[in-house]
Amino acid sequence: MVHYARENAAAAGLQNTEFILSDWDSFHYLESFDLVIASMSPAICKPDHLYKMIGSSRGFCYLSSFVERHSCLKETLYTLTDQHYIRQFNKLNYIFNILWTKGIFPELTYETGLHKRVFPLEKAKGIYSRELAVLDNPDQLARVHQYLEKVAENGVVTEALQQRKGELIWEIV
Repeated sequence: MVHYARENAAAAGLQNTEFILSDWDSFHYLESFDLVIASMSPAICKPDHLYKMIGSSRGFCYLSSFVERHSCLKETLYTLTDQHYIRQFNKLNYIFNILWTKGIFPELTYETGLHKRVFPLEKAKGIYSRELAVLDNPDQLARVHQYLEKVAENGVVTEALQQRKGELIWEIV
């Protein structure tokens, strides 16, 4: 993402931009930024992380996260591996409430849609095996691979994700 941000800034002729790739816990910068973005990032997962984000901005903050995300394929794979499919924590409402109690009133928008992940079968086997953490269990690994082979069409696995993404933007006053 940082690569594309730099390309887009250069294409727009922007000279006053800086893009930093860093782990949030170890990130320390002396100056604040006009805009701090946490787009689909797991970094903002507790109040201290949110306060650090706010403290890093002198202008605006933007945060996006999935509110809902459902995949029949993933649910089936979890069931086949004797695991429970845990839906993603809705941190957006949590963060909204923290901001509201601090006197910060963010704009909140939602976008609902269908997203497809498409992978060649062999790549899908690797991805879903890691996502379900079954690499060390030969029986579960075999069940994942067999199911993916069954649902693959022309050597391609397609996962349809029903999702709702939420976005918060607020000004630092």
